[in-house]
Order: sequence, then C-alpha cells, then structure tokens
Amino acid sequence: MELRVKLLSSTALAAAALIGATSASAAEMGSIEKRVEALEKAGGGQYVARSKKTVNLVISGHVNQMMKFVDDGNTSGVIFSGNNQSQTRFRFIGTGKISDDLSTKTVIEVGNTSSSASTAENGRAGGTQGTFNIRQMEIALSSKSIGTFSIGDSSLATDGYHVAGDLSGMGIIQDSGDEGLIGNQTFRNSATGAAVVTLGSVFNNLDAGRTDHIAYDSPKFAGFQVQASLANEDGTNVGLRYGGSFGGVRVAAGVAYDQTRNGANETDTVNGSIGVLLPFGLNFFLSGADRNAGGGANGNIDEDRIYARIGYMFNATELGQTRLGLAWGQHDDRTLNGDEGERWSLAVVQVIEPLGAEVYLGYHNFDLDRTGTATDDIDLITAGMRISF
Repeated sequence: MELRVKLLSSTALAAAALIGATSASAAEMGSIEKRVEALEKAGGGQYVARSKKTVNLVISGHVNQMMKFVDDGNTSGVIFSGNNQSQTRFRFIGTGKISDDLSTKTVIEVGNTSSSASTAENGRAGGTQGTFNIRQMEIALSSKSIGTFSIGDSSLATDGYHVAGDLSGMGIIQDSGDEGLIGNQTFRNSATGAAVVTLGSVFNNLDAGRTDHIAYDSPKFAGFQVQASLANEDGTNVGLRYGGSFGGVRVAAGVAYDQTRNGANETDTVNGSIGVLLPFGLNFFLSGADRNAGGGANGNIDEDRIYARIGYMFNATELGQTRLGLAWGQHDDRTLNGDEGERWSLAVVQVIEPLGAEVYLGYHNFDLDRTGTATDDIDLITAGMRISF
C-alpha cells in the first residue's frame, strides 16, 4: 500500500483566503490568488512517497456481543455484555518483503471490554462503554529458513496452548477456563446467601497471556514447531506444537512450560492440549495444566485443571457449518488448598458464511466444593453473535 502525503501549502492559503473573504477587498483577493498560483507552480505537484511499493496494510477484527441469564441460587438476572472469550477487537497488520527469504510484519491490535462479561453479576454490568486496551503491539522479522524473531507487548510464545489442540471451532462459547464468560460472578453460601468467592477465583485456563517480551518461532518440521520467549523479570516460555493429518484424520497438539517471577516469588506452569477431528465431523479435545505458585496469600498453591470436550461438525443449512459441543472440566486448589471446582456445558455454534458471522447458544453449570462451606451452583445461559471483518 503506497502512502502519499501531498504538500498542500497552496490549499492552506486558499482556505485562509476564504475565511477572510468577508473583509478583504477585491485587490487583496486578486493578490492572494496570484500568490496561490505562484506556489502551485513552484511545488510542481510533488509529494512525499516511498520509492518502492513494499509494505501492505490490512485492517481486520470482529465485534462479539451476547446476552446472558445467570442464577447463583440466591438471585438471578439478565445481562447484556461483550464476550471476553473472544473480545471485540480490531487490528492493523503491516507486511513487507525484504527478499525472497526475509519479510517483516507489524501488528497493532486493540480490544474493547464493553461491559465486559468477566465483570458483570446478576444484571449489574461491570462497566458502561468499557475501555480500549492494547492487546498486541509487535514487530516481527521472518525467514523461511531460520524462523521468526519478534519483539513487543503481545502474546507470549506459549499464549494459547490451552487450546492448541482445539479443532472444534467451539472456543467462542466453550473454553478450557470459561471464566471469560462471567468471571466476577460470585458463588453464594447455600445457608446465608453471602458471597464466598468469584467464579474467576475457582476456574482459569492458566494460559501464559500477553506482556512485553522477545520471541522466536522455528520453521515447521514434519508438523512440529518450537516456540520460545523471554519476558521481563526473567520470565521464560517454551512450547512445542504439532499439526498433521493421517488418512483424513486431523491431529493438533501443544505442550508448554512457563516460568514467571514477581520479586522473589516464582510461578511454574505446564499447560497443554490435544485434539482430533475425524473426516465426518466428530471431534475430541483434551486440555490440562498444573501450576505451582510460591509465596501467595495462601502459601504455596499447587493448582491444576483438566478439561474435555466431544463435538460434532456438520452442514445443516446452506448458511454454513453447524457445530455442537458437550464439555466437562475440573479445577482444583486455585484459591485455597482443597477447593474443587467442577463444570459442564452444552453449546451450539452456527456459522453464517455470507456475513462472516457465528451465532452461538450455550448452557453452563459451575459448582464449587469447599471444605466447611456449602455453596449453590451457578447456572448460566448464553446467546450471542460474532461478526468478523
């Protein structure tokens, strides 16, 4: 995309002339017109431009909004909000080619919380219009033979490994954490109705996330790819991905190790997933993680999670693919040793290809088993739509 910035000094003068036209005499106007003509001739119609057309710019993104009915056993309500499992966003991607082997890429991605689903509870949205936040801001240099080096405030090398093997297309409504749907919803004491703990403090995908770092992605060898990054405070991330097909059966998998530090406290996480998609649409997904966080408020917390889903894809209409998913998950010891969170969900996603859209509907049940405290389940019904551009 060739960018041109014309030298518009003559236009500026003309605008000034128009502004002052009410008080200028005919002689003064004639003088200004002659001056404008002289500047136009001197400029020669030149402009500032790159000598070669080497960088392309693509703008893309999506809008994702939903409504929810939530019942925590004490109160219930309807909420309208964004969906943090696939936050509304837009991005600018610039790509350039240096040689047949080398290319560059720049990414700026911005997301909006829009009464974020993770901060809403029983009809009380956690924000009004929400805020725009930088999700990705990165520069990358890629070589077909060596791999890709990048630097920026963006996804760590192992970000997304909790769904690295997901081939179901259900992540918009069924995720290995699901806390993005309504993370600040509160579990209530069964006897008193008092708040006990938020849903996001019981369930989490334990993913690496995004921050400032440098990273390296290797080329793919026989379907395998190595990824690594180094963040501030000696944070390290190393992952191995795989993707392949055998007789029409697709397989995807990933396993990652993350180490982060906060002062003297160190957190180690192993996170991974695997998925299989059969030729006729039946698919299976398994995800798990283990995290040891030293020095927390409750001592050394060793939390772990497991998540499993069976799904089916088929073409029910000419609009696009229909996807079904039945999922179960468990997360132990996230906030207190002995905590056991269990959840299950049933969901459907309908693709509308002419619009680049997905319509989704789901039911989720969340349960907390905490020693000495009986809590009510949280029931959540969601319906929403994501349109990409």
